[in-house]
Amino acid sequence: DSAVALRVLPYTIVYSSMLISSNVCLQYVHASSYQIARALHLIFSGVLTRLFFGTTPPPSQLIACAVITAGYVGGAATNADFAPAGLATGVLSGLLTAANAILVKQTLPAVGYDSWRLQYYNTLLTSLVLLPPLVVVSPWERLLGLSLAPEAWLLIVVGGLLGDSRWGRWMRGTKAHT
Repeated sequence: DSAVALRVLPYTIVYSSMLISSNVCLQYVHASSYQIARALHLIFSGVLTRLFFGTTPPPSQLIACAVITAGYVGGAATNADFAPAGLATGVLSGLLTAANAILVKQTLPAVGYDSWRLQYYNTLLTSLVLLPPLVVVSPWERLLGLSLAPEAWLLIVVGGLLGDSRWGRWMRGTKAHT
């Protein structure tokens, strides 16, 4: 349904951007710094919740945010190989993770509050949204090499069938969306 896909698209764009920023962040920082950067989503969740829903976070969340911010700033200041690009994409990743959670809540009505259906549309749209960046940043030899590996395509198809399709839902005993 194209009308549903259009309503899911903003969520998909944020989700895809979150994936990209997380991976770019990992190119520039160590995993421990990445985890601190990802923890910034707690701070952004409080801010975005206030902006979108008008609710004030509880004091415990504000204290946790202060501790996380101090840890992030301290980690960035003491880590000699902490690149500015890593810092920027880490902060962006935290912001997009928080926005992702909020957009899930706002997008669920578009799919009749069916999380499986939301995942179905998001997976389909994400594959389309991520295709142009993949083509731009990946060497052509690697992309063309994928077409020469039938085992990879078999794993992708089996993973899709068992993960998000009607067959996979039947295997898990859950109801498929109509």
